[in-house]
Amino acid sequence: MCFNESLAEARTQLDAWLAEHLPEAPPGTATLLIALLDGLFMHHMLDPEMGSAQAVEALVRLAGHAPALAGGAGAADETA
Repeated sequence: MCFNESLAEARTQLDAWLAEHLPEAPPGTATLLIALLDGLFMHHMLDPEMGSAQAVEALVRLAGHAPALAGGAGAADETA
């Protein structure tokens, strides 16, 4: 299996996982998450001293605010 087939298979598997565990995730979420991880891995390879804890924490905090940032349904429910 070549790299692009492996990447496509990873996206397919992540899409299936997201459909089961986070069905409200918009199309393209698997691609975004894999690209994010790929970028973090690349930066870590180029700069082994780079820590990823702050980046992961920022992602978690942004994800917690996703409805409010998008102005979508549930944004007002966050404080209830």
